[in-house]
Amino acid sequence: MTVIDDIKSRLDIVDVISGYAPLSRAGQRYKAPCPFHEEKTASFMVYPERQSWHCYGACSSGGDIFTFVMQIENIDFAETLRRLAQQAGITLSEHNKNNPQKAILDINEELNTFFKELLLSNQGSETREYLLNRGISEDSISTFELGYSPKDGTSSLNYLTNKGINLEALLDAGVVRKNDHGQYRDWFRGRLIIPIRNSKGELCGFGSRSIDSSLPKYLNSSKTAIFDKGTILYGLNLAKKSARTDGLVIVEGYIDAIIAHQNKFTNVVASMGTALTFEQVSEVRKVTN
Repeated sequence: MTVIDDIKSRLDIVDVISGYAPLSRAGQRYKAPCPFHEEKTASFMVYPERQSWHCYGACSSGGDIFTFVMQIENIDFAETLRRLAQQAGITLSEHNKNNPQKAILDINEELNTFFKELLLSNQGSETREYLLNRGISEDSISTFELGYSPKDGTSSLNYLTNKGINLEALLDAGVVRKNDHGQYRDWFRGRLIIPIRNSKGELCGFGSRSIDSSLPKYLNSSKTAIFDKGTILYGLNLAKKSARTDGLVIVEGYIDAIIAHQNKFTNVVASMGTALTFEQVSEVRKVTN
């Protein structure tokens, strides 16, 4: 059971909505003037059996306790989750509070699963077409765990909070940001997602490329307790075996490295668009000496 399901099982929608609207019983349902617009006839209905609500009047909206609280309080999903969890007596997971590095790794792996599934869905069709046009095979898509982040700006946030991960942990992991209006939004939106693993294979961050030419082409994870772009060589976890006998070839970008591996040049890594740093050179020495 997810945390959202747990909250719904503990909170009755009638009790929640009656705190905002004067509900009166009408058979097996409840009704009230819609709290979202002015009206004389009660067109707002609450269905206890389905734990849902619907307005049959001007706004014609509906949903569950989460959508109701989001709309009536004008707050985002994460804040709604926090408030309803508190009301239901549920403590949201601290998610490895005593081990922040492990917490970020866990969040990244969870999010990576989400991104990979989305690339294979209808939402990811344009990005899949872009990859195929660049000559990247389905095997390479799988090997390099490529994914897709939706454009809406809250899909990752909702997915991860639904797993019981709190906002503080998501901010620390750099996968969510707080905008100037105080709203929490996904760091990556409408992008090809490229997981970045360190030489040990740990998923420490993400690179991304926009398919929309009007947006900045590349965007990486922000600096975190486990991610600093200047200290990592992309693809080293896959290239280090070949590097011991063939040395390393360093290219600039993610796609360059992926194409090289696809063509059997498995000792290729990418500097991810930065000038080669001392830390990256140290990584080279570790696998070539």
